[in-house]
Order: sequence, then C-alpha cells, then structure tokens
Amino acid sequence: MNHDNILHNPDLESQPLVEAPRAHTVGHPNYSYYRGKSEDGYEGSLITSTVLAPEITPDGLYKMDQESERNFCCKGIVWAYRKVFKSGPTKLSTFTGVIVPCTLSMFSVILFLRIGMVVGQAGLLQTVGMLMLAYLVTALTVLSLSAISTNEVIKAGGAYYMISRALGPELGGAIGLLFYIANVFGCALYVIGLKEVLINNFGASGTFADSLTYTLPSSYLWDYLYGTLTLGIGLIVCVVGAGMFAKTTLLIFIIVMVSLLAVIISFWHPPRDYNIQVTLPNGPIENHTLFFFGFSNEIMWQNFLSHYTTDITTGTIQTFATIFAILFNGCTGIMAGANMSGDLKNPSKSIPQGTLQAVGFTFLVYLIVAFLTAYTCHRTMLHYDYAYMVHINYLPPLVVVGIIVVTMSASLSNFIGSTRILWAVAKDDIFGILLKPFSWATKGGNPIPAVFLSWFIAQLVLFAGKLNTIAPLVSILFLLSYANVNLSCLALEWASAPNFRPTFKYFHWTTALLGFLACVIMMFVVNPLYAGIAIVLYLTLIVIIHYRKTPTSWGDITQALIFHQVRKYLLMLDIRKDHVKYWRPQLLLLVSNPRASVQQIQFMNQMKKSGLFILGHVLKGSMEDDVLVGNYNTTYQAWLKLVDLAKVKAFVEVTISPSMSHAIATLIQVSGLGGMKPNTIVFGFYDDQPQHDALYSLIKKEKLDKDPKLSYLMDTFLPMKDEVELYKDFTEIEYVQLINDALRLGKNVCITRYFSKMEKISRSLFQSAFYIDIWLVSPESIVQDVLIQGDLDDTQLIMLQFACIMQMVPGWKNAKLRVFTCSQSHDQGIIRLKVLKSAIEELRIHARVEVVLTTTPLGSIDTTTAENDTHTSPEYLSAHPYKWLNRTIRDRLFNTKVVFCYLSKPPADVESYSEYLQNLATMTDEFPPCILMYGETQVIHAPQ
Repeated sequence: MNHDNILHNPDLESQPLVEAPRAHTVGHPNYSYYRGKSEDGYEGSLITSTVLAPEITPDGLYKMDQESERNFCCKGIVWAYRKVFKSGPTKLSTFTGVIVPCTLSMFSVILFLRIGMVVGQAGLLQTVGMLMLAYLVTALTVLSLSAISTNEVIKAGGAYYMISRALGPELGGAIGLLFYIANVFGCALYVIGLKEVLINNFGASGTFADSLTYTLPSSYLWDYLYGTLTLGIGLIVCVVGAGMFAKTTLLIFIIVMVSLLAVIISFWHPPRDYNIQVTLPNGPIENHTLFFFGFSNEIMWQNFLSHYTTDITTGTIQTFATIFAILFNGCTGIMAGANMSGDLKNPSKSIPQGTLQAVGFTFLVYLIVAFLTAYTCHRTMLHYDYAYMVHINYLPPLVVVGIIVVTMSASLSNFIGSTRILWAVAKDDIFGILLKPFSWATKGGNPIPAVFLSWFIAQLVLFAGKLNTIAPLVSILFLLSYANVNLSCLALEWASAPNFRPTFKYFHWTTALLGFLACVIMMFVVNPLYAGIAIVLYLTLIVIIHYRKTPTSWGDITQALIFHQVRKYLLMLDIRKDHVKYWRPQLLLLVSNPRASVQQIQFMNQMKKSGLFILGHVLKGSMEDDVLVGNYNTTYQAWLKLVDLAKVKAFVEVTISPSMSHAIATLIQVSGLGGMKPNTIVFGFYDDQPQHDALYSLIKKEKLDKDPKLSYLMDTFLPMKDEVELYKDFTEIEYVQLINDALRLGKNVCITRYFSKMEKISRSLFQSAFYIDIWLVSPESIVQDVLIQGDLDDTQLIMLQFACIMQMVPGWKNAKLRVFTCSQSHDQGIIRLKVLKSAIEELRIHARVEVVLTTTPLGSIDTTTAENDTHTSPEYLSAHPYKWLNRTIRDRLFNTKVVFCYLSKPPADVESYSEYLQNLATMTDEFPPCILMYGETQVIHAPQ
C-alpha cells in the first residue's frame, strides 16, 4: 500500500470539518481517517491505524497530542498526518506560563519600593533572617504544591482546584473564597504601590518634577483617582481576555530584567547626595539630604542590626511583625502559575518545575539586592526614601519604567487569577445561588461577571490608601491559603491512598507538616487579630458549606483518612481484652421489608447507646440471576438513602441467597469486623399482622413526597404485604431454628412486635409522665415459682440494661421505669420485693418495683399497695400461663410506651416450634410496642 496516497488524498482533505470525529474509509481496512477537533485544541485531519485508533472522549474529541503522533510515526506503528492550525486559545509553556508570572508577582512593588525600607528598619541580619523564613515557608509550600500538581491534572482555579479536590468541598470552597479575596486584595495592594511610584516620580516633589511642565497633584482623593484609573486599565485587559495579557508578559519580563540589571549596576555608582521632600502623615513637609556612599564596610555595620522607627507612609512605629508582613508579600507569587493552570500546555509538569525555578531565582535576587543596599546606602536614606533605587541609578527613567511595568503586571496577574478562582468556585456550585451569576463565562473561557465583581471589591480596598496598611491582611490570607496547600499534601500522604503517586518525589509528610505549622505560626506573628478573624471566617465558611451538603463527585480525603485511622484502631481493638464493665450494645437488626420497619429501625438506633448498629437484608434469589445481581447496587444505595432519611447511624449489609434462612444465619456469623461484631440479634415477630407503609409516611412527614430523587426508594424495596397477599420468607421451623442458632453462637436475642404503633405515640414522647415496663418473669418461671432468689440472670440483666439505656435517650428522659416480678404468696412476695429493690439500687437504676401475686392477677406488692382481687384460680395459671401473663400485663398498662418481656428459650423439640410461636403471640397480644429478650452474655456486674 502506498501511504503517500493516503496522506495526501485531496478528496479527504476537502471534506468539511465536523465537531465530532467522523471515520471515513481510506481504501485500506486497517486505517481510518478522522477529521475534527482534538482534545488539545487543534483542528485538522488524522489518519491512523484502525487498531490503534484514538480514544474518543464524551465531548467528541480525539485524544492524541502532537508528541504522541510524533512518537507513533517514528516507531512505524501508525502513519499520521494532521493539517495543524489552532482553533482554541494558545497554551502557555513552563517559562511563559509559570516562571514569568511567578517572577513578576514575587518582584513587583516589594523589590523596587520596599526592600530598602526592610533593610533600613530591620537591618541586614534580620532582613536575611526574614527572607530565609519567608522563603522557607514558600519552599515548603512549593514542595506540597508540586506533589499535588504532579499527581493529577490541574484545571482552572489553581490552588482552589487542588485544595478542593484533595480536601473536599468544605475546606476547598472555604479556602477558595478566601484565596479569591487574597488575590483581589493583592491586586489592590499593587495598584496602591503603582500610585506611590507615580507620585514619587511625577508628583510636585517627585524625582522628575523639575523637568515636567505639569506634575501630578497628590491628596487622598487624587490618589484614589489614580488607583481607579489603574484598575480601569486592568478591567479593560480582563474584559478583552487574559490572552492579551499573556502575550505581553514576556515583553514585561524583559523590561523588568533590564531595569533590575540597571539597579544592580547602579550600586557601583560613585558616592553622591541628593535632597528629598518627605510628607509625613498629618505632619509638615520635611526636607532631607540623603547620602549614597557606595561600598563601605562602615555603612554595612551601621545597617547590620535593626533600628525600628516610624513608617513615613502610615506614621506608625514598625516592628519585626509589620516588616515581615510587608516583605512576605514579595513571596506570594508562587500561585501565579497555578492560577493560570487552565491556560498551560502541561500543568502537572510546568507548575512544579516553573515555580521552583522562580522561587530560587527571586530568592537569590532579593539576597543580592539586600546586601548591596546594606553596603552602600545610609540608613537615613532607607528610612525616608523608599524609591531610592531611582535616585541612585545611572538611568532613572529606565528604572521607573521597570517599576511601573512590573507593578502593573503583578496587579493584573492577581486580578486575572482572582477572576479564574471565583469562576471555578461558582462553577462548582459550592455556594449555590449566591455565586451562580459568576459561573458564566464567554466561549473563550473569560468569566466577565467575576471580572466586574473583582474590580468592584478592589475599588473598595483602594480606600485603605496605604500599601503598608493592607499588606498584613494580604500576607495572612496568602499564608492561610498556603497552609491549606500543605494540609492537602499532608492529608493525601497520611491517607496512604494507592492512587496518590506524584511524579515529583522531593517531598515528605514532614515537609508538609512543617510547612503547615510554619504558615499558621507566621499568621499570628504577622497580626494575631487579623489571623484570628481569618481563621474564624474560614471555619464559618466550612460549617456553612457542610450544612449546605453540596453534592460533588471529587472524592473526599476525610473518608480516606477515616478509613486509614479506623483500620489502624480496629486492629488495636482486641476482642480478647473485652471486659463487662465496658460492654455496649452491638445490634444486628434483620429487616425483611424496610418499608414496614422504619419505626423499628429508629427505635433500635436509639437503643444502641453509641454501639454498633447493623441493618441486615437479604435479596432472595440466585447469583446466576443477572437481573437480581444488577439490582444489588441499586438496593444497597437505596438502603443508604433510607439510613440518611431515617437519621440513624447504622451500617448496611445486603446479601443475595436462594435460602433466606441460610443467608440470615450467615449474616449472624459474619457481620461486623474485628472487635466490632454484633452481640445482640434483633428479629421481627413471626405473625400475620398487616403491614403499614412507614417509609412513605416518613417521606411525607419530611415533606419530601414530591422529590423525584426519592421515588426510587419506593420502587426499589418490596411492595407492602396486605391481608390478601400474606407470605413468609421462611417457615416457622426455620424462624425458630435461627433463634436457636443465634443463642448457640452466644448472641443475645430480641424479638420485636407492634412497632408500627410507635409512629402514633412518638408525638407524645415529651409528655410529663410515661412508663417503660420491664417484666422479669417468663410463664414457665411463674408456674414453677422459680423467681428471683438472689442474683439476677443474664436475661433479666440485659432487660434492665436496655431499659436504662432508653431512659438516657433524648425524648425518653422523662420515662419512668417500672420493674415487675411475681410471687405465689404475700410473705414470699415481700422478700422478693426487698431483694429486687436492693439489686436494682446496686445497679444504679432508678425504677419502681412491683411484685404481682400469681393467685390474684390484679394484686401487687409494692411500697404502698397490697391488693387482693381474686380473679382466677391457680389451676388456670398452670393451664394457661401465657394467657394469664398477657392479661396481667395488659391490666397494668398505664401510659406505657414500651414493654420489655422475658423471652422463653426455644424448645429442643422441632415439633414444638409452632406451639412456641403461638404462645409468644398469645403472651404479647394487643400490647404496645414490645421487645422479647433472652440474654446469653453478661452485660453488667450482678450484685453479689
């Protein structure tokens, strides 16, 4: 085959461009022709192997960049031709997209207008220390930034995107908004600096005043006007688009480098002196003669130590903290490249490499300028002339141009960066309708609404008037942002997630931790009040976003951290070290139809007392049933939604099995993990009572019945059983056998009945007095008169324990406990009353104790009564113990909300299982919500 004929086929080339790639035959079965728009912003044609055809994205773009094509062609694997012309925005390289903007932002106004002030106030020694401290914080943050950016694709939003995708929407959204404010304030800071440059050079007492026919007037309002005009220029640039600014950054960088070179050379200028007028805040105009000595060891030693004095712009006495706050603004440009991540060709590669190179270069320049200043400039000059670099320069206009250009560049960089951050936050819908208007952008990706909001806020910040006034706040907001970048890296490293595999290897969790702590400490060093306010605002935003429950699919690092810690502590939770003193309920509630079991689920959630609560459910069928297996995940997700809707704290276990009894037996054995395994199994009652659709009632009560997102809950779970269609998932024998199996495994057993009534009485739980009744007797023990003689058995203890737990639950605190037992004689009843009261007091349970005389069902022995209303004979009790106990309990129900009854142990004879269930039904007939209990484990110390 002649590949040239394919590559230059005029018929194919003449076909129109289409949005989605369209394959055409090229006369060979192994090749396909694609014509359309590629993922990297190019349009054209592509011929490639059919086997190795490019991956088509959902957006209709084919994934094959130029480098991939070139590699494939060289290897002879695929012959490709693409008529390349750019249709999308120009992507930036590492140098133009990261190094240049970072360097310009880090130099800006601080290098040219404040480094002399820093040396004059803090001295050379402290200046070097401040630079090392500031760049230590910066370098540690860059290491974390590099690790994150090389682990995943970084999109528009820069630091916000990284933090939100690592720490989740709460922390990401909060820091995104604060980082946006930091960039807007930083933009205003550089505008104020630019205004200062204009006044110092073109004002009435400026450097070039003598050569100008008209000088710039200076007052608070004039200064504000200059700032407004400067911001207006920035507004125009941003509205036109960031591409316009990006095209000029290289030229700006060259101008700044030439100006910087002129500054460094000018330190070798011969000694000279000059006069300057200084206008102090609210003070007179002072004339000073300032001296430039050239290189002198004497001058260096005079400038070596600190000499803090009044700042000529604010009139306040400077300190280490205030000077550091100003200097640190020269280190805040490390995010300039990350903020433009959406415009970079390869963000994951460019951000770490470019940022590290920019940090190293600017640190070296700052050190050189600081040393040259300390060796040549008299301290008085540094105190009174912040624009000293202009006055000592061979070519003052060149330096002024450089300062203006770099300051304007830094301002625009922060302006554009802030708009991209706000747009990214708004687009993620973290703050809902509040930021919804700012999620709109042009087809070219220019967020116009965000541009105008940033311009408006910056206009307000200009009212501060002085650079040194807002510098501490800007530093604190950037430090808070950097702290979160380090926290993101630390969390990702600590989570030990296998997918955290950054290609940048020069970091460690200790560097991230050190960077985080350094940022937080320096925030309070700069200004404790501002730092406190920033942190409170940050935490407030986190709470607001958390309760708004923003739906995202980013992944939440907290889940990875929780998993890591839970796994570690589960391994430490040794079941062999369990002690009865620290026993707590760990429940497995077996649910057949969740639509009828909502009240039961909610009640058991209250009864767990910070213990384990598992909801077990079985899908009856075979794993060979593809439809059933396909519905498994849907059912599981519906269960999780039900847990949220019912507001319970529970785990869900769903299993598929052709046999319900085998599946439940398996759940009883394998549910839980490690030391967190159920010790109490809760069954529903085996009867033919009609079911109530409690799930629909709950949805309607929460006013969510019209929510389409919840309709699938009703469709997923089984339909309700009615009186006509009553069916059982297993036989009576299987049901009782499951109870036996649970007891043989050493599990406590609970059987619940009539919990559909709980909905009717739940509204009255806060009334002044209601009761929880605990009957510590079984029909067999009444007939045999084998009742409480001394110690309480395990079943009686667990009944008291669970009833006491319910009394601790909010809403049940007004419940009063009533404990009942029986006796065949009055004298024996008095003894049993004393024994039981003593035992309950030793258990620290507050309850009213009553002893019922079996010869008189309505009679009782307590502290005040001893009634003797004969109703039945002892023969009736012996013949019908379950009916007798049912009548006795029902006659004593008085505003009773829950009844705890003693569950008889299942008989050994399988043929008696049906009678056993019938007896339980007879004993609990027409009760309020009732729980039958049998205990196999010791739950509290029984009194001796």
